[in-house]
Amino acid sequence: MTEINFIHKELAAGGWQKLSLKEQLGNIGSEVSRASKWQNKDEKLFWGAVERALELFDLTLEDSRWKGRRWEIARARDVFCDTVYGGKF
Repeated sequence: MTEINFIHKELAAGGWQKLSLKEQLGNIGSEVSRASKWQNKDEKLFWGAVERALELFDLTLEDSRWKGRRWEIARARDVFCDTVYGGKF
């Protein structure tokens, strides 16, 4: 079994499931905002924010409380990926 190296180790260990959907989406939004801020300015900071945002999207999608909202969350993730990768996703 492969071990996953999470950026947000405490959140991945269960802390994320303690947050409401609003809080989870707010945290994702913060990383998306950081990515936007650093796009075309600092590649390392940009890709770091992208990676963190995607990890938080994935943690949200794994949260069983939102099973009825997964399509919407996954669609937001897809739009983010499409934007980051310039329509090549």
